[in-house]
Amino acid sequence: MEKIPPIEELIMTFKRHFALFVAIIILGVIASILYALNQPRTYQTAAMVQILQPVVPDATSRGTSSGATLQRLQIVEQRLMSRDNLLKIIQEYDLYPGLGVSDKVLRLRLATHVEKIQDQALRWRSDVSPTALMIMVTDGDPERAAMIANRFASSLMVQSRESSEAKASEALKFYESERSRVGAEIAELDARISDFKQKNSEVMSAGLTSLRAELVDLNAAILQLESKIVALKNEMAGVKHSVVKSKLQGLERQYALLERKRKDMQAQLARGPEVEREFTALTRRLEQLTAQYNIINTSRAEAEMGLMLEASQKSSDFEILETALVPEHPIAPNRKKITMVGVALSIVLAVGLIVVLEMTNPVIRSGSQLSRRLGITPVITVPTLQAPKYSLVERFRLFWDNLKARRKKA
Repeated sequence: MEKIPPIEELIMTFKRHFALFVAIIILGVIASILYALNQPRTYQTAAMVQILQPVVPDATSRGTSSGATLQRLQIVEQRLMSRDNLLKIIQEYDLYPGLGVSDKVLRLRLATHVEKIQDQALRWRSDVSPTALMIMVTDGDPERAAMIANRFASSLMVQSRESSEAKASEALKFYESERSRVGAEIAELDARISDFKQKNSEVMSAGLTSLRAELVDLNAAILQLESKIVALKNEMAGVKHSVVKSKLQGLERQYALLERKRKDMQAQLARGPEVEREFTALTRRLEQLTAQYNIINTSRAEAEMGLMLEASQKSSDFEILETALVPEHPIAPNRKKITMVGVALSIVLAVGLIVVLEMTNPVIRSGSQLSRRLGITPVITVPTLQAPKYSLVERFRLFWDNLKARRKKA
């Protein structure tokens, strides 16, 4: 394998091909400049939209956590970049003529980027939400890029307002329907409780006390009646008298009547706990419905207030902080970078071509090359003879003298 030639030989090789080297560099620079100038320019601009909190929080905007805010922003971004919204902007500004509908939508979607702005120092905290949205648009026309960015910002405001109004209206309708439903249940349950109290008034808490007192009196009367019956039976044991017998029969009938009444009262007392449990369940259900009705009324009032705020535009979630300006300088192409890369490639190409020429024409031009390639040390090295340099006048004089000499010989 041939060793690397010394620096002197490399310099001589470079001198021999200097004209070729310079020509390739010049052509490469010219080609790079022309390529950079022919590249289409790309401009970028951005509109800043601030994320606001409602002036008065309503029932439709209770999610103030970072997760809820991020989810809301994601929904807003999805609506902003939806196909229908992009088609409206494409038709409004007649973007990308000659392309298909899908290609137009894809190109505008790739040219638009929505970035959430958040304090970098507080990014590690999970309870910190973004404070602004930056809508960046890239286009070949600077004025059109600014118009599209501002159009996206205004579309964001309109969609947010329409979405909030629709959400507040739906919430109000829901709470009104729930209030009607729960109110009807409360009225029905009130009537049911009134009917239940009327039918079971005797065995409820107040009636049970009176019933127990009556049962005590009834038991005492039955005891007295039993004593009288026993006394009459003893009296009839010795003497049989129709008057005593008739009196005994009357007492026995009275005793049977009181006994039936006592059984009825005992049965009513036995039903007392069951009736009390059923009444307690009904009243508990009424309390639950009443509490639910109060909550629905409060939520309905908040939803109605939210709808009023949306109508007066005091509950907006976004505000345009900065409109997109017409960019003065393109972001691409970087002509200096393209030119520098072209120059570097030209140098590499020139050096590579010189190396190829030297490898395809391996001429020995010095004694060191002879020794290095063939292992032979030259005895005599004839130096390169340089022809004398003449001026233009001297060259003309030599030409004229040679011409005269040839004429004489002829």
